[in-house]
Amino acid sequence: ALSSGRAATGIRCVAVWIDTPLHLALARNSLRPTGEIVPETATRSVFGLLEAPTADEGFAEVIVVDGDVDDA
Repeated sequence: ALSSGRAATGIRCVAVWIDTPLHLALARNSLRPTGEIVPETATRSVFGLLEAPTADEGFAEVIVVDGDVDDA
């Protein structure tokens, strides 16, 4: 577990969660070069499995970055 490894090394573990909405991830994916576009079904599937990290997992800090910036 993360907490047992951290205790053994004394290293402070920080999680960074980039909170990007699905619609924006799909839009950015569609702009990728041909051959590098991830199938929409795969993107939707992985998106549905993702969970934001928590301090309960042993992180000293969880930083949330707002990924809802439409710069694509």
